[in-house]
Parts: sequence; C-alpha cells; structure tokens
Amino acid sequence: MKHARSPPRLGFLLLLLIVLIAPAAVAFKCPTVIDTTVPGTDWPRNGRQPDDPPLGTMVDVHNVLSRCPDITTLKLRVTLLGCSEGPDRWTFPFDQAGSSRYPSSPEVLSLEGYHFHESQWEEVRPPPFSRGDWLLDSISYYLNWIISGRAWMWAKWNIFPDEQWRKTNLDLWVDAMDFSRIRELTLSDWMKHDNERAKLLVSRLPPRLPALRSLAVSGSWATDLISSLPDNSLRHLSWISSNQTGDSLVDILQHHSTSLESLEWRTPETLARVREALSPDQIRSVAAAVPSLKHLTLDLNRNGTWPFAELEAIVTSFPRLTNLTVYLEMASECRRQAPPDYQPQRGYDHRTCEGPDEFAQPLLDAEAAEELFGFVAGKKVGEGLEEMHFRAGDWLRPWDGPLYFQDWLDGRKSWATCRRARDLGKGSSDSGRDARINVECAGEYGLDWSDSAPWELGHEEIDWEYLVENDGLVDPDDVGNKL
Repeated sequence: MKHARSPPRLGFLLLLLIVLIAPAAVAFKCPTVIDTTVPGTDWPRNGRQPDDPPLGTMVDVHNVLSRCPDITTLKLRVTLLGCSEGPDRWTFPFDQAGSSRYPSSPEVLSLEGYHFHESQWEEVRPPPFSRGDWLLDSISYYLNWIISGRAWMWAKWNIFPDEQWRKTNLDLWVDAMDFSRIRELTLSDWMKHDNERAKLLVSRLPPRLPALRSLAVSGSWATDLISSLPDNSLRHLSWISSNQTGDSLVDILQHHSTSLESLEWRTPETLARVREALSPDQIRSVAAAVPSLKHLTLDLNRNGTWPFAELEAIVTSFPRLTNLTVYLEMASECRRQAPPDYQPQRGYDHRTCEGPDEFAQPLLDAEAAEELFGFVAGKKVGEGLEEMHFRAGDWLRPWDGPLYFQDWLDGRKSWATCRRARDLGKGSSDSGRDARINVECAGEYGLDWSDSAPWELGHEEIDWEYLVENDGLVDPDDVGNKL
C-alpha cells in the first residue's frame, strides 16, 4: 500500500525563505565618513566592525551612498593592487535613465583613479560591423552581445532622449548628488595626459562648486579647472606635477590673488631629469600675485650649495608667511646619468658614481637644518616664521600596483623639521614680541651607501635651543652674556 506524499514542512519553507532573503536584509550602520580603496577587503583584522557597511567594491560604495543621508566625507581610491587584484568597475553603477540619487551632500570629496569620462552607452551599443570579419566571428559577436544582456539594455535606452543616453558617468553623478556643499576637493591619477577628459570635468564641475575653498590636483590638465573657478574663491591650493613654468603659474594664481592662504606647488623627484624650480625673481612674482600666503610648499634645487638666494626671496617677499616646506632633490647629477640598476649598460663603470657622490650636495643633516633655519629666521620680514620643514628624496606612496621595476630613488628620503615656541618667562621687546624664542629641530638623517648593506635610513633625534632676539639670530655661545 502506497502512502500519500506529505506536504513540505512549514519550518523548512521558512528556513529556505530566510536563506534566500538574508543577504539583502543585512542591516548596517550608516557612516558619516567613507574612506576606502577598491578593491578592498572586509576582514575583521583590517579594523572593520560587524555593523560597518561593506565598502570593498564600487557597487558596495554606491549602495551605501544611495542609502545613507549624512555622509560628510567621501575618500575613494580605485586602483589595481598587485598583479591579480582589480576593481569590479572604475565608476559607480548609475542608472542611465537618471533615477539614481545620493541623499548626502558631502563637504569633502577625494577621488583617485575614478573614470568620470566613461559612458555606459558605449558599452551596450551593438558591436561594429566590418566587412573584413569572418562571418562566424560576426555572428559570435552579436550572440555575445545578446546573451550578455547588452542588447536588451541598448533597446531599453533607445527610448530615452538623446541627451540622456549620451550622458557620461560624471553627468549622471552630477544629477544624482548635491555638490554645492563641497569645501575640499582632491582629484588625482585619472586623466594622465588626456585633455578631452579634462575638458569634460572643467565644463561640468565648477558651476556646481560654490562652497569650494580647498583644491588638491595633480597634472597639467588642472590649469583650466583652477582658472574656471570663481575668482578669489580658493584659500588652499595643492598642485603636484603641474608642468607649468614660473611665469605661467603667476597668471593662474592671479585668479585667486586675494583669497589664497596656502600654496603647494611641486613635482616629485625622478631620475629622468632635474625638476623645474622657481628662480628668486619668479618667487617674488608669485609673492606679488598672492600676497596673503601663510603656508608655502615648493621645490628648491641644490647644486653644491644651499639655495640661499631663493630662501631669502621667500622670507623677504611673503610678509605673512609663518610655515614653509621645502622639497630638495636627493640624487646627484652623476646618479641621474647612471643607467638603472635593473638595466645594466655595457661599458659603464659604476665606480664613477658611488658612495656620497650619488647624493646631491650639501647633505641634509642636523647641522644643515640648523644653518638654514637660522638663516631664514634672521632674514624674515613681517610675521616670524614659526615652522619650517625640509624634505629630500622619495615622498610618494610606496608602489602597490602591478609589476614594477624599483629604481635607486625608491624609499630613500630624509627630513628635518624646525619649530619655535615662545618662552613667556623673559619679558618682551619694544615691538611687543617675546625677547626669547625657544627653537627645537628634529629629523631623520643619515645615508648608508655601502655596497653590501641594503638601504637603511639613519635616525638622529636633535633637540637644541638657540635664541632669536627681535627676530635676529643670537650666537648660542653668547647666551650667558645676553641673559
């Protein structure tokens, strides 16, 4: 006798339903700050908490932005990691119909590697037909176009107006999010030398950035972006690898002449050529263009002597300057002329440039830092210089992308920082300033040029005092006679 099949248990059906919908039902705490790299990882050992949102893919970040209304900071790096890891995509997956919305109005936006120029329409349009293709190849192209779903998307988007389906990813982002509250904007490593992509950004963003006060960019493409922002709107500008001369820089800075308080203008050191650096006259021209600078970062070169003329031009031309950072080259000219270590050149004798000869002279060390800061402190016009930073060598982020040949400069750097703190216990001068100023300098110095040892940066902590009376340098040996 056959038994009738019993209906599925209700508990089993409920369990199956939970398994199917659980991934979509997982709740997370909405962040106010997104700072992530794609591709990323959600492993707990990387600091992720159980209720933190997943941010390892562009789709993850897009979903969080679409859901969370109080995000004030978005910092996103899209890149290739190692030889095998890459992002799921280089842009956010906006709906081409224009229905995507980001409820937040961030104040800080930092993007590295984002492909603003991409257009989904270019991805879904039919494959091009060529009479030179084999018939079977043409058929396979169209079958793949249909099976992948691109044919359906192409047919669906054809009902949109032309201006909608032709929109780039940047156009869709501008439609989806309010850019009007952004105060700080950083854009790097996405356009390289592509002027067409730069024109796209310049034509779309500036009118939507009325609150922008701080801009950090890299590359020559940024010339038009800086110039197209409202005059005297920027307070802080960082421009790396601008490929501009001193004269053209002055023309660009004049758009923000009265508002600019902080300027960083430099080029990372390479072994290919000597960096462009401002002459004393060009420094004075920059000072005339932006007289309100309080913080200045720029390149200065050394060729056997310290750039005293350039330093004097800086401290005598910027009366409001209180913070100065100088980037110096580390490699000597003979080191730049040497072939790369990974590409030996027949007949080249490395003994012609080794040891201390590989490094630009004079070397940045404790004695040099003391000498340079003492020089600028004695020459400073206007407000006193409170802090000075010296940098030499490689200050780029270590390479974490695909195959890369390391060169001599990688990881080699030295630095020094000098600060002065007023000692309020010794009265004041006629000008109202404290007569005694305590100055402390510290840094990392030391160059290991032995052939057998790997590169190691020596550490030397310096802590010394000297007096600056009425902003004039006082000999430390004469301190007892001054007190």
